[in-house]
Amino acid sequence: MQETAECGFQYGIFIGYDVGDKYWDNPQTRDVVAKWVDDNVVAPLAKLNIKVTLHLVSLLNKIKKPGPVFTAVTKAAYDAGAQYFYRINDDTEFLENRCAPLRMYPCRQTWFAAHRL
Repeated sequence: MQETAECGFQYGIFIGYDVGDKYWDNPQTRDVVAKWVDDNVVAPLAKLNIKVTLHLVSLLNKIKKPGPVFTAVTKAAYDAGAQYFYRINDDTEFLENRCAPLRMYPCRQTWFAAHRL
């Protein structure tokens, strides 16, 4: 993402997870992820005047299916003003570095949302 983000857009990284998830529902994990995103994405792009924000979206998912998390993350991005969405699942592997979100770490659900300035 840091190599292909375009000026004229603001980017939001939205990560959705279930309440009780052993990895994501842990404050230390979220702190490590937030620091990594800040150091490796937010700060370098800020030098190019490109704004990126991280949004962690938790959901009490009683049915234990991916649909409710998809909906919660999409709504969070929409509510934040996103006009464009790019969804990456936890089992997605990129073989080439040709689009904005490629350098991100694997996660349960990640949505890259952008809107024009």
